[in-house]
Amino acid sequence: MIRDISLFIIEHYHFFLPYNKIIVYYDNGQNKVTRIINQICSYYFSHFEYRKVKPKEYILFQAADLICTFECLYHKYQKKKMSQSEILMIGK
Repeated sequence: MIRDISLFIIEHYHFFLPYNKIIVYYDNGQNKVTRIINQICSYYFSHFEYRKVKPKEYILFQAADLICTFECLYHKYQKKKMSQSEILMIGK
């Protein structure tokens, strides 16, 4: 995960440059992910701010979470690595 996020930031670094502040919203769902996000963003951005979000208060956060879930499922489907519960919910 560290490598993937770092590569994404490096590849799109020019996109972030014009902004005065980079704000990351995360719900602290997983401590390991929270630490990784903080480490990577504080390394690449001096103007980085982290905000804990309550998903029920941010519709955009909910939409992004849904899109990421679908994207993850799509990759698992492509690699034929879906769990039994995912297959039951979505189908083959």
